[in-house]
Amino acid sequence: MIITMGKFGVSKLWFLFLGVVLIIGVADVQAWSKEGHVMTCKIAQDLLEPDAAHAVKMLLPDYVNGNLSALCVWPDQIRHWYRYRWTSPLHFIDTPDNACSFDYSRDCHDTHGGKDMCVAGAIKNFTSQLSHYHHGTSDRRYNMTEALLFVSHFMGDIHQPLHVGFTSDEGGNTINLRWFRHKSNLHHVWDREIILTASADYYDKDMNSLRKAIQANFTHGSWSDDVSSWKDCEDLSTCINKYATESIKMACKWGYKGVEAGETLSDEYFNSRMPIVMKRIAQGGVRLSMILNHVFRGRSGLKELKAIPSTVHSMMKFPTPKGIATLISRPTVISECRRLEEECFPQDEGYEEDKFETGEPNNHGESATEEVLINPAFPDQLVTIGGGFSAEHRRSLLPRQAEGSNFQMQTIPKHILESRAISVYEKPSGDWPSPETKHARLPRQAEGSNFQMQTIPKHILESRAISVYEKPSGDWPSPETKHARVK
Repeated sequence: MIITMGKFGVSKLWFLFLGVVLIIGVADVQAWSKEGHVMTCKIAQDLLEPDAAHAVKMLLPDYVNGNLSALCVWPDQIRHWYRYRWTSPLHFIDTPDNACSFDYSRDCHDTHGGKDMCVAGAIKNFTSQLSHYHHGTSDRRYNMTEALLFVSHFMGDIHQPLHVGFTSDEGGNTINLRWFRHKSNLHHVWDREIILTASADYYDKDMNSLRKAIQANFTHGSWSDDVSSWKDCEDLSTCINKYATESIKMACKWGYKGVEAGETLSDEYFNSRMPIVMKRIAQGGVRLSMILNHVFRGRSGLKELKAIPSTVHSMMKFPTPKGIATLISRPTVISECRRLEEECFPQDEGYEEDKFETGEPNNHGESATEEVLINPAFPDQLVTIGGGFSAEHRRSLLPRQAEGSNFQMQTIPKHILESRAISVYEKPSGDWPSPETKHARLPRQAEGSNFQMQTIPKHILESRAISVYEKPSGDWPSPETKHARVK
């Protein structure tokens, strides 16, 4: 098959073909069932903020009309294809038998020892890819549509307790038994049997009614007081590990406990486990919305500022009354500007370096610098504003730009930019690195950034370019696993 590159890395003909495959389906679906994934994604999409809802709609192919749940099962459908066979181990985590615990460094690998090749590593990796999304810009290193679908699907998988199961029985897949009157296995009981039985017994096989009942439980029902704790997440890597730990503990307590191969599971097992399954679907949906809202938050603010971002150069430009401001996430850029200034123009009339450093009033009667606390959670991270902006403009600009970041504003003298272009060479570093994974990268907006701002007169930018050279870094590799065990 010929795949043409399009708006998001592959053409819409490709995803139209995938849509046909989704309709046809495959016999062996081993994750939350189609119904479970659809409910998880529908719950998440209903909780999206406007910026995230718009980004999701733009990333989805036209034929689904903005409905994320229509493609949430896609990663299950393509995992057996040669091109995507490497994704097979990303749907689950194997843990030591009866350990009832999850340790990322111990458990997140494939059968060949490939690190990060598990559902927890996959969520971290594809969320990192999504963080590079800016509508209207092109980052061909990543397929953003696929990243969205993988994150949405794997957030469902990691909340299915038996997807973080024991190694010897492959998460319950080899524990054959009967579910009421028909043959099944323990993994499939948790994937689909409990969901279908609940739908048939209580909602006349209407999955929409079942989903609405789940939503009612966390909006104004028995789980409503727990939702804030479900969404609580300061570090995504830590949170994903927590979700996996929850699942293995539930697998031990509710999945495996009291179950023997060959026995028949019926009402007693169903009635006691059904609330667990429904709650995990709810948690998966709520937490998926939290991640997508975090990743896509602030895009409308960029539009309002008329900002032009560049993910490759880790910088953003936007107009101000004093010229074009550039927000850069590389401290060495400002250091280079200062070095050039000191080297070429150590003394110059009109540039009040000492006063800018000390915050003394300049010749306009305004304070040259001002330190402002943006995020109360990080009292040691103050924003220093240079004197290039008026006091009124400082107040209007900061709330729209900073939100927890630690950056500084530096006014660059006109004569510097007129006399010399600035070139900065550097190799990009990771943003929001995980302590456990080598390549899974995710930007943390509030803590991990050290942004610095410089103002550049408009006429300078119109007459002379400022270039920043750097080699874009790669993301987490996707080695094909020829003999990857399918759960």
